[in-house]
Amino acid sequence: METAPFSWAAVSLPVARRLTTSFGLPPNTVTVIPNAVAVPPADPARRIQQRQARRASLGLSSSAPLVIFAGRLEEKKGADLLPALAERMHEQTGATLAALGEGPLKTRLAQHPAARISGPLRLLGQVDDVADWLLAGDALVLPSRLEGCPLIALEALALGCPIVATAAAVECFGDQASDMASVVPEPTVVALTTHISVMLTKKCSEPCLSTATLSHLQIHNPEFMQGKYFTLLRICHAEGSHSRSG
Repeated sequence: METAPFSWAAVSLPVARRLTTSFGLPPNTVTVIPNAVAVPPADPARRIQQRQARRASLGLSSSAPLVIFAGRLEEKKGADLLPALAERMHEQTGATLAALGEGPLKTRLAQHPAARISGPLRLLGQVDDVADWLLAGDALVLPSRLEGCPLIALEALALGCPIVATAAAVECFGDQASDMASVVPEPTVVALTTHISVMLTKKCSEPCLSTATLSHLQIHNPEFMQGKYFTLLRICHAEGSHSRSG
């Protein structure tokens, strides 16, 4: 049976390198096509509304510090760190950690004292209004040990939600990572808490996107991403047509 033509694609340069190494591919075989999100128009009124509404749903005051985690509850995403992170963060800053998502660690996390009713860790499960939580949050925390090009990071950046992340979580941004997030070298509770504490002290009433963030979101937009994939598809189609005609 004839094999259909195909091309290799990866969402970031680090992923492309891992693919090349794992499959023994020739150099420059993998095309890098970063994930992309649209940047919504600024809506200060909606931000204020969501900050109040989301905190009220958690039984918090409108001024209470709130940090968001959004992702699969698994060790690769650093979800095993959430209880200790929530406790330490609450002790130092009074912040609550709202975790959005499901996964294999959910039962274990739910049994931890930090996840008790009115505790510092709120396990909210799968939600369909992640954007509203990002508008409400003072920061997004990404304690990941392995990532590709996390859409949640792009969504947070587009909405002006500050990010505290491990180096692994934002390696897709390369040299610009430290301009787009507060980067923690190692995924430890102490280091993450320290960076979150600093982030909360710098909390601003209005979101401020860095030059690096604006540049990245403008260049790597959905239309650019779609164009790159269409180009790969056309190449595959052309190679298939040439193979059949030969």
